[in-house]
Amino acid sequence: MDKNQIRIKEIFLKAIELPSEERMAFIKKECGEDTEMIEEVQSLVQNHNEDSIFEAPIQKRMETTQSKEESEFEITLKKIQKKRNQKLRYNLLLIGVIITLISIGIWIQQQMKSSIIGLNEHSLEHNLQATTHSLDDWIKDKANITEALSRDSMIIASTNFLTQKYGMGKFGHPDSIWNDPVHRALVARLNPIIEILESPSFSIIDASGFRVACNVKKRLGEKLNEDGMRIVLPKLQTDGFKFTRPFLQERSSIQNNSSDSTMISICWLDCSIKSEENAIATLGFAFFAETGFNEILEAHRIGKTGHTYAFDEKGYLISSVDDVDELKNYGILEEFEDPTLNLKLIDLKGALKENNTLDLAKYESGKLILPVRLALSDKKHKEARDIQTVPEPYYTFNGNKTIGAYVWLPKYNIGIITELPTEETLKPVHYLNLILIILIGLLIGFVIYSFISSYQVAKLHKEIGETSMLGQYTLIKHIGEGGMGEVYLAKHAFLSRPNAVKLLKSEFSHNKDTIKRFEREVQLASQLTNPHTIQIHDFGYTEGDRFYYAMEFLEGITLEDLIKIEGPLPLNRTIVLLKQICYSLSETHEHGLVHRDIKPMNIMICKLGGLYDFVKVLDFGLVKDIEGDDLEMTQEAVIQGTPVYMAPERFLRPQLSHPKSDIYSIGMVAYYLITGRKVFDHIDKASLLSDILHTQPKEMNEFTNEDLPEEFTKLVMSCLAKEMDDRPENIGEILSTLSNMSVKGWNQTKAKEWWIQHIEQNK
Repeated sequence: MDKNQIRIKEIFLKAIELPSEERMAFIKKECGEDTEMIEEVQSLVQNHNEDSIFEAPIQKRMETTQSKEESEFEITLKKIQKKRNQKLRYNLLLIGVIITLISIGIWIQQQMKSSIIGLNEHSLEHNLQATTHSLDDWIKDKANITEALSRDSMIIASTNFLTQKYGMGKFGHPDSIWNDPVHRALVARLNPIIEILESPSFSIIDASGFRVACNVKKRLGEKLNEDGMRIVLPKLQTDGFKFTRPFLQERSSIQNNSSDSTMISICWLDCSIKSEENAIATLGFAFFAETGFNEILEAHRIGKTGHTYAFDEKGYLISSVDDVDELKNYGILEEFEDPTLNLKLIDLKGALKENNTLDLAKYESGKLILPVRLALSDKKHKEARDIQTVPEPYYTFNGNKTIGAYVWLPKYNIGIITELPTEETLKPVHYLNLILIILIGLLIGFVIYSFISSYQVAKLHKEIGETSMLGQYTLIKHIGEGGMGEVYLAKHAFLSRPNAVKLLKSEFSHNKDTIKRFEREVQLASQLTNPHTIQIHDFGYTEGDRFYYAMEFLEGITLEDLIKIEGPLPLNRTIVLLKQICYSLSETHEHGLVHRDIKPMNIMICKLGGLYDFVKVLDFGLVKDIEGDDLEMTQEAVIQGTPVYMAPERFLRPQLSHPKSDIYSIGMVAYYLITGRKVFDHIDKASLLSDILHTQPKEMNEFTNEDLPEEFTKLVMSCLAKEMDDRPENIGEILSTLSNMSVKGWNQTKAKEWWIQHIEQNK
């Protein structure tokens, strides 16, 4: 349609909107002295029947059609409304389900917690009962042998002789006793028994406290100290065995030929020796606590982190125990100090300050842990041993929260505790608590999401209603999105060809700098007419003051998508694509502009006008005048673009605008197409920047099996030079080098085959 016909149509459309009596004056005014145009317009007006829909002008027919046929956006609006209602019902149902699950979960949690605590109490009681039985069995095994030996006639006679000869301290020198034939015969008699009992030594002590027989030479003839007298002599007249709980003694005093003076925990078991019904002495055996007493307690620990240990009537630990690192950190125990018989079982938690430091004075005067207090209280009121559980979790000697059971054994004058940290005990409950927390979080999240979603749907409903018609463009569907803009497929009211409309996002619609950048992109890009540059058709504002512009719609893929599909490209196809990119940039530079954002994501290959692999350079949002004063815009966005494809000088001098920065980016794109990988690729931005500024790219031949010609590699590497002066002088120089390469094999036939196989068949 020529310009004259377009003008006639415009006058005709305006004339039929006027009252009939005003039309002729309007036509003459608009047509001037052009009588042929006046006659043509008059003919159209006279033949126009305002009552006939078939004779209505194009604009009226479109309005009528649009009133009868819903546009895709009107259908979308209804779908959004329907979806909003469905979403509301779905959210309410989901919230109801979650509340029900939470209620059920809380009930189950309480029931499970009660059941777990009950089961653990039973396990603790059973474990403690097994521990006491094992301890009884161990002691009785030793006691049976000791009692049998105390009634042995040879041992009674030997004891009678030795007490009369050396008792009461008479001639008590160790050598005289040790070399006495009777003593030597007694030791020979008992040495095999010692091995059977796994005891390091035995002793026979007379009624006055003197040691008249022993397999440790240096102990012979000595008198027991006050503690020993209190332990041994009261039991002399008692029938049966006597067990003495662990106490500390020098290793050299219980092991013959040992000079080790370190203190070691031992137990003692003895039985009185009688002559003519009179107790004349006591026979006793020492036992290492760590290989008997402690092993029994450790063998009956419960769970992975539980422990079983013993204590005396003063609350001191008399067995080994793990997990004392915290006590060493607080200085309660020395670094290599054994807690056995050195540690008083005090509630550590009660002495900790708010900053988690220990109040030592408060600790030393603190209370014993709960089961010890309860056991010692039971000891005062009853002698029978009863296993008891502590009804509530408590803090133990190392500050851990535990549950436990205890028993006081009056026969041995010791208490035993078995414990299991609540962290392990209630682990299943913790998992259930976590599930409840997640469900509650989901409930809160869904409530928030429901409100936000409803708000966004309402906002979207409004925005789509506002933007479904942009001037002469009807938006069809959303096809893409960037940082600040959204791209829609659109249809022009008169022209049948599809368009792409880029619409500024609503959150940026009141940002003057952003709007200025969009306007600038349109103004600068519209100066370019090269077929390999995206074409801008129109621009404007919505009723809500959102900026948009219309451009040609392209069906194709970006170079980044191409590499994902194909991998590294052959040299012949790479050169074909690079030349087209250069054609676009050549015109850009000739107009005094620099693109500044050349990268695979901004370059498309299309099927256009029957041609395949047709290149289009996109996104001129960062384009800059070489001579123009863009200082304000540059400062507003100091370093914009994709860093990995940006030239070094862009980082050092962000305000610099030079065509050689685009040449560097062309080198980056060429390297990417040939190798399928970026020149520099770091997640760490500092490392990436360092490589861009200082590191020389690796040769492309390292990453491709193709034998690249020297002129091509030299061209690409020169484009990637750190200094601008070392790069090709202009785009024309690159084009000249590419055109002179005798590379064949990629043509429209091969391009068409590739597109059919990889693109069109997958639609």
